[in-house]
Amino acid sequence: MRTFDWDDVRCFLEVAEQGSTLKAARALKLHQTTVARRLDSLEQALGIGLFERSAAGYTLSPAGVDLLPLAKEFGTAAAAFAHRAELNRRRQMQIVRITTSDVLASLIITPALPSFAAAHSQIQVHSH
Repeated sequence: MRTFDWDDVRCFLEVAEQGSTLKAARALKLHQTTVARRLDSLEQALGIGLFERSAAGYTLSPAGVDLLPLAKEFGTAAAAFAHRAELNRRRQMQIVRITTSDVLASLIITPALPSFAAAHSQIQVHSH
């Protein structure tokens, strides 16, 4: 099975939608040559042509038409993957710091820490 880069697929999707590498480059905030290079890279990796190129722009080849719905699903899955990764990153960053007097710490906070830690496993409790 051949491998390819997700960024190449993103360029494929944008050129399919925009009809040109220039418009796709503007939408993706990339250089037009980068978009064209990524398309070439994807076509090389897949071993097929995805577009028919003309002076009027880019139109999908039969293979491009066939692969476009799957590329859209791939894009949706990639966005969901990135979103889920961000949620996990945020969960790992949860730090709670409590500043209090020694009396409150020993009478209220320290006894409550075990049940708090059990109820909120995503939060790491460190005592100093």
